[in-house]
Amino acid sequence: MSTQKIVNYKTGAVIIEKPVEDFKDLGRLLELAAKIGCNLHSADLTGAYLDYVSIRGTALKCSRLVSANLIGANLMWSDLSYANIKNASLFDANLQRTTLISANLSLANFVNANLAGAWLRDANLAGANLASTNLTHCFLGGVNLKDAILPSPTMVLLADWGKLTDELTADLMVWDSLNH
Repeated sequence: MSTQKIVNYKTGAVIIEKPVEDFKDLGRLLELAAKIGCNLHSADLTGAYLDYVSIRGTALKCSRLVSANLIGANLMWSDLSYANIKNASLFDANLQRTTLISANLSLANFVNANLAGAWLRDANLAGANLASTNLTHCFLGGVNLKDAILPSPTMVLLADWGKLTDELTADLMVWDSLNH
């Protein structure tokens, strides 16, 4: 009998496994794992199709979601610290108040995503597409935004950048005045 499973990429241990007949969709298996309290730390979800999955408040610390499809996913209040989410599609995803400390989000597509209040301290967003992304009160201190596509200047200014130098603060004030 064929099974669908989620494994810990560090140890190889199976986190959850169910028959394919019951769980053809990995997203529904992930939702069940979160619901029953499975330890999803270091889960390997590389390349997974997780469209519209709802795993609100789930701890996926250090997980691999490289090239995962998370279109419309609800990850609100989840912990994805140190996760590798490189090249993932997060179009229209809800990441409100999600913890993404030191996460690798390079080349990820966040178009129309909601990152309001998310904590991205020291995250790597190099080359990420943040067009039309809600960054209101999103903490971006120490974030790598090299070659990232940013949302409107107003939205960028609504983000929390942490402690800034006086010179950078003055530059941002000028930029703000020029964009209003």
